[in-house]
Amino acid sequence: MKNLFFIPVFMIACVLFSCQKEAKVNPSAPVSFMASNKKTPVGTPVTTPVPVPSVPTIPVTDTVTSSLPVASIVTLGKWKVASYREGTSVSTSKFNGYTFVFDKSGAIVVDNNGQTTNGTWLYLTASFYYGIPTYGYSPYGFNILLGTKKPLSLLSKNLFISKKTTTNLYVDSVNPAEDTHVTLVKFSN
Repeated sequence: MKNLFFIPVFMIACVLFSCQKEAKVNPSAPVSFMASNKKTPVGTPVTTPVPVPSVPTIPVTDTVTSSLPVASIVTLGKWKVASYREGTSVSTSKFNGYTFVFDKSGAIVVDNNGQTTNGTWLYLTASFYYGIPTYGYSPYGFNILLGTKKPLSLLSKNLFISKKTTTNLYVDSVNPAEDTHVTLVKFSN
């Protein structure tokens, strides 16, 4: 019984060694380990894909709608404008370098590389008129007042929160003619 097992193992070993003998491999050539449908001669160098330069991205954020009150979300950490669009015009880059801190008292401090601007923010619970919020399509009104100096004046509108997570606020203009859509993202605690 031992001899029956030994014979097939011996035969497999002989076949493997005899195949290696016939292959004629250049031992100093680089070896390709990549599988391919094409037959590539042994020793063909493998090309390594060139990495694509990284593009600055917005931090990974929460996508689940939060049941927390708006004040409990927005008053934690620093925020920035991740997206600003009016109609077909995208003006996100105007807010580069701006950070927003919302205080529980309703004050907002905006910092732009050491230059601060003070303003106010207000979260409103909707007043309904025949089942429709009186200021827009959502029961989450969000008003920001930051003066008349651009770009911050672009945020000084009657807005409503269309979605809120623990790290994102999606706000839109109440007036459909303005067609303004802003995404605020929390980037630090």
